[in-house]
Amino acid sequence: MIWTFATPDKSGFTTRNIMIFKRLLSQEALNRLYLNVLNRRFDETLSELRKIPMKQMDYSFLQTYLSRSCYWGHIESVSHIWYKYVRRYPVLRVDPKLLCNIGNLALNENKHFIPEQAYLHYKKFYSKTRGCQDPCEYELLRIKVESFAKGTRNKTKFREKWKVYLQDMDNQLPSFIKIRVRDFPFLTESMAETSKEGVIEMLFRQNRFTVHNGCTLTLLLNMFLLQPQHHIADKMEIFQMFSEVSRSLDYNDSLAILFHQCKHDGYRISKLIGYAKELGITKLSPVASRELLGGIIESSYDFAAIDYTDLVTCEKDSLRLGSEDSKP
Repeated sequence: MIWTFATPDKSGFTTRNIMIFKRLLSQEALNRLYLNVLNRRFDETLSELRKIPMKQMDYSFLQTYLSRSCYWGHIESVSHIWYKYVRRYPVLRVDPKLLCNIGNLALNENKHFIPEQAYLHYKKFYSKTRGCQDPCEYELLRIKVESFAKGTRNKTKFREKWKVYLQDMDNQLPSFIKIRVRDFPFLTESMAETSKEGVIEMLFRQNRFTVHNGCTLTLLLNMFLLQPQHHIADKMEIFQMFSEVSRSLDYNDSLAILFHQCKHDGYRISKLIGYAKELGITKLSPVASRELLGGIIESSYDFAAIDYTDLVTCEKDSLRLGSEDSKP
């Protein structure tokens, strides 16, 4: 291997070619490592890897080992490669999709420092070349927010976790990016100790927080709607209050959640249908449509087909229900 060095002298810089001899792994050792990885013997591979000096490491093998150990969820291997060859000695550049997989694995395995580091790695190598709509950036930021929510548990109040979401996602991603409540189970779970009054204050008095994304406030609303400790009457009250103030937002996820929770309550389903029409919704999303139709099937309430068929997207189901409604 030949390295070129520039050294200063009186006339400027002099370049010198210096031969550097790198001692590589033997082919036999490398084949054994690859075989162990392909056969998912990750503990054995990791034990051998720890003994290999940096100067002898084969970096193509490291990429393969990192990818396969992440795929099979061997967090010990992933952590070792990450901290030694990505963080301490930054010799590996990790692909964005693999970064997302590593982040998700770290989130599930409670390695809460890795998600933030994975995002910083992405920013360093990819953010300028992949554009502002790169789904990998959304995913890495989502994992970062979720990791903070999960890692701090009861030590940090929901309001502080919500600030982290605002700083890391709402304020960084383009305002048109779609943000869904299903992507934030740990942040949603951490709202459990927040009172109804606290949620109302956050929804209606966002004086200290600047919100850029149109999905952010409906995300907060939907997190509240998913809290099992609050009564459905309170949820519908807050939904109605908020939707009357902010009529232009997308409430399909909110309606899907409420339709699901009112599955056996035809009266409340009929009220939700009325809310949807008042908001000017002409077609529900497929998910909201399925929840509405499922609620109608489960309910003994007497629905007329004309009440809902214009809203639902699932045409076959609505036609079937409509024909059943027309039966004597």
